[in-house]
Amino acid sequence: MIAVYLAMMSIIFGSSAKNKVLGQVQYPCQRCGRMAYHTLVRSRRWFTLYFITLIPLSKTTTARCNLCGYQTQIDNNQADAMIPQGVANNAKGQQNLPKR
Repeated sequence: MIAVYLAMMSIIFGSSAKNKVLGQVQYPCQRCGRMAYHTLVRSRRWFTLYFITLIPLSKTTTARCNLCGYQTQIDNNQADAMIPQGVANNAKGQQNLPKR
């Protein structure tokens, strides 16, 4: 009876990733050598239990060249220094318009 009960109880767990575009910065690409804009994307991996996001596991930042598509992983602190704070906090597509 206990074995049947344990077989019926299943725990569903795993991980999921959430991506957020931090912004774009311009610097020479490491692969193509051209002065290009690079899109900075922050990825966070989360532990999930029964499809509920619970615990953050890791945080990485990737820079992608908009001309050739070359991607490189950069340090999170370096990415935060490259993007001004007002732009990073306003990543939901809202514009900084002057108030009337």
